[in-house]
Amino acid sequence: MRFLTSWIVLTGSLALLSPSGLLGQALQPGDRIRVTAPPLLPQPQRGQLISLDGDSLVLEGTDLGQRGAEPTRWIVPRDLLSQLEMSEGYRRYPARGFLIGAGVGLVGGLIAISSGDGSACRGSGNYGELCAIFVGMTTVGGGFLGLLVGAFVRTERWTPLPLGGP
Repeated sequence: MRFLTSWIVLTGSLALLSPSGLLGQALQPGDRIRVTAPPLLPQPQRGQLISLDGDSLVLEGTDLGQRGAEPTRWIVPRDLLSQLEMSEGYRRYPARGFLIGAGVGLVGGLIAISSGDGSACRGSGNYGELCAIFVGMTTVGGGFLGLLVGAFVRTERWTPLPLGGP
């Protein structure tokens, strides 16, 4: 078993050191990538990989900030690449939004009931129950608002790729 594990690690290492390198194995035409290649692309440029060879890659995308513009193609020499990342897709944050919103609602409710006049808990009945209901409502309300915000906020996740190659 130890021999098999060593063999797998060795062959995996040799694959990374192959002439095509990890860069050629990980990227396929059509992948969404982000490239930084000063002086050609000093800011990270996002787009779709059109082709990749030993000397360059071809990226198609729109200039950042130009919505609705025609896609532009950039031919980027591999020796100019300073950073290359591949998109893992988009992610939303409803659970995190709920937790943050509930925390803000809880703190807000506690601050409101601890204010000097106690106006948040007025009414007929037990003062302690009314305060607990008020804090519970602000916590649930804040959590619900946080859930909505987290469901609409999305970020793209990027994985850095090694720049090794031929």
